Amino acid sequence: MKIGLMWGMMCFVSAVAAFAAAAVSVPVERLEGNNLLIVAGTIEGRECSLLLDTGATHTTFDLGWVKENLPAVALKDVIVDGTTNVRVVPKSFVAESLRLGEVDFQGFPVFAVPLGHLSQAVGRRVDGILGMNLLGAYDVRISAREGRAVFSGEAKTPEPVTPKLTLGGVEFLVDTGSTYSFVNAGKWPEGTGEVSLGATDVNGTNAIKVRKGLKRTFPLDGTDFEFEPLLVQEDRNFIGADVLRRYDLVLTRDGRSPRVVFSPVAQMAH
Repeated sequence: MKIGLMWGMMCFVSAVAAFAAAAVSVPVERLEGNNLLIVAGTIEGRECSLLLDTGATHTTFDLGWVKENLPAVALKDVIVDGTTNVRVVPKSFVAESLRLGEVDFQGFPVFAVPLGHLSQAVGRRVDGILGMNLLGAYDVRISAREGRAVFSGEAKTPEPVTPKLTLGGVEFLVDTGSTYSFVNAGKWPEGTGEVSLGATDVNGTNAIKVRKGLKRTFPLDGTDFEFEPLLVQEDRNFIGADVLRRYDLVLTRDGRSPRVVFSPVAQMAH
């Protein structure tokens, strides 16, 4: 789910617990069959399973899970701002602590909406989505091959800004919550072959057959990045989790927006 939300009635500066510039590694599980990434954590001391989703602006939990596991939190309605696929009024609350291994995020807003469809699509229990309002607090290297996310650098004020990368004149959302990479068919040359898709990504795409786009190679920071998106009729331009089978994703903050690097060899400290 991709949401554009404005947390009504207040502004906030998230108090994120800082750690030393040395890198901290958090285990990540890559799901077979759909390439999606799951990270285990605790929120307010309760264990949770989160989808690592760079395409989501905000960290969001399943509303039913919150009511059952965090009954003491004060849920507030959220004002929906701009274009969104949210069909119910989201709730929000302030989390005192969300821990991922040794990384402790503190004092930040969490959104809560029904996410039962997500667990069904992924094929296992998922309690929430770890979005860019927390991932953007540090530099991070996401390695599906090594099964970890490496956080490094000093804590920054988190920004709910999703990473984007332009390839072949097309701006793509870098979206680890999408099983596949997609591009609008009118913006990319056609390749050969097709793929049958099921509802196995966050966006809940219905089962369809789609054509492959032409595989193209782009020089990115000294790396030859090979990219073969699937062609769709919608204006869905995503670099999805399928590319993480071959590359690590490195996100660093350069101003407000994340800077994107795809690297077949880790370029950050272990």
